Amino acid sequence: MKLVIMTCNSMSSNVVYKDLIEDRHKDIKAIIIAGQVSGDLFKRMRIYFKFFDRMSFKFFIYKLVESPVWLLYANVKKWIGSRKGKNLILMKDLAKKYGIPHHKIKDINSEEAIEFIKSLEPDLILCYSSPILKKGVLAIPKIACLNCHGSLLPVYKGAAQYVWYLIKGEKVGGTSIQFMDIALDKGKIIQQEKFDIEEYDTAYSLHYKIAKAGSRLFPKVINAFEKGNVAAIGQQGEGNYYAIPTKEDMKNFRWGKLIKLRDLELI
Repeated sequence: MKLVIMTCNSMSSNVVYKDLIEDRHKDIKAIIIAGQVSGDLFKRMRIYFKFFDRMSFKFFIYKLVESPVWLLYANVKKWIGSRKGKNLILMKDLAKKYGIPHHKIKDINSEEAIEFIKSLEPDLILCYSSPILKKGVLAIPKIACLNCHGSLLPVYKGAAQYVWYLIKGEKVGGTSIQFMDIALDKGKIIQQEKFDIEEYDTAYSLHYKIAKAGSRLFPKVINAFEKGNVAAIGQQGEGNYYAIPTKEDMKNFRWGKLIKLRDLELI
């Protein structure tokens, strides 16, 4: 089974894929860190400014902590741990350890990117926090592109489920592995896993729970494809869709529900 991983650099992406890379490194042909926004610098800046104008400042801070700040923290912790004989391994370390090509691609839907991915001849492309894939990429794998989504689809399609769960006062969340389609988050569901949302949970800890469930689901789904017993079901009903939370959405969201210091140990 030839696998290609498509993701971003963040706490949650490391959680989703770390065990899979360890267990299936011989099958992984590449790890692709895909840019969320494509185009030239001017176009990307315009899109980012549009996002920032609409986005809640609290959510912006969260994304800083969950991605670049967390990576800095993890690398410092890894260096300190190595001095004490302990080892914290990130995706990039595993790629280096097992000789897996590790690429950063700004525009995953470009002709150049498509030709590169085709050259890998993947059976499955595994996606988590990847940009929207267009038809050219979706048509590449022999079997399918699979997406790890942070809800029990069809509810909570869209973005930032870990924040919306708290805004809406949910008691149960979950993760779905689905076939990817041109229609966003509407592909057939292969497997799902539920988890409880506790009073002490933060956006960060829920993001971790989503990723941890994904780390268990992806191997099960890959094994099912290998055995030829995949049973996908269509989504029941329309569900709902939530975009990146705005200032208005998060005006009553307490800072303490974003992240706590203890959450940083969740890796």
